[in-house]
Amino acid sequence: MSSAEVRIKLLADIAGAIAFNAERLPLIPLTGFAAIAGKSYVGDIMFIGRATNGWRNQTDASLLSSREAQDAFARTVHGNSLEPSPSGSPCPLMWVQDHWGSLSYPDPNTKKSPFWRTAKMLMSELGIVPSDSTEWPSKLAWSNLYKVAPKIGGNPGDYLKSVQRNQCAELLMQEIADFKPKLIVFVTGLDWAERFLDSSAFTLDSAPLSNGTVQAAGSVSIGGAVSGRFVVAVRPDRRKEQAWVQEVAISLRATNREVNHFGNELSSTTSINRP
Repeated sequence: MSSAEVRIKLLADIAGAIAFNAERLPLIPLTGFAAIAGKSYVGDIMFIGRATNGWRNQTDASLLSSREAQDAFARTVHGNSLEPSPSGSPCPLMWVQDHWGSLSYPDPNTKKSPFWRTAKMLMSELGIVPSDSTEWPSKLAWSNLYKVAPKIGGNPGDYLKSVQRNQCAELLMQEIADFKPKLIVFVTGLDWAERFLDSSAFTLDSAPLSNGTVQAAGSVSIGGAVSGRFVVAVRPDRRKEQAWVQEVAISLRATNREVNHFGNELSSTTSINRP
């Protein structure tokens, strides 16, 4: 089975969990999401949000009762992750740049999104793209913790999160294994991310930064080998974005070292696994 087929199966498992609990879920249209890699992505950085704020497909929990329906939903969601941008660009993430500063309703103005603004700024700070790049979305990968959310937008409620959490955590680990990012930024806050930080893959620094932005940081391992760094940061909403970017960048640049909140190296340290 190819890696894409594994992810599709895991998406179908999420749909199955939603269907199994359909009677206890709100009667609202739902949408599904799968990780997306830009056309020029070479493993530099992956951004992970909480859940998609509305997306391209739509279903209802009651329509996912059969395995055939679950598989069809999963394949539609996976297909959405490969679709060219509306402008015609073959890159499935160039819609972020296409809608940058957009005034055309109902297209979202992505420039108004703290998530996307800080993603662009951080990539420039880390030297992944020039500050004036218009191709920057094509160099990143994007995923979300929770793959099913309300179609109209907004985060999933507590029960919708709980019924899909285990399957979403498994799928996220598969996405990370397949996309192999050197740097991962959870733009979620630790309260959302902590149940997704499998100790077999995420190893916390023994002295994580305490700078008001970074709530956890450490190394990521794929197949037992260290593959990169991760940071869990608070959401950048209503924060000084340049400071947020600099503090996240400091944590991403640290390699198995203690650093203080000014970014000064203190001493070498040995990471410990999260319990």
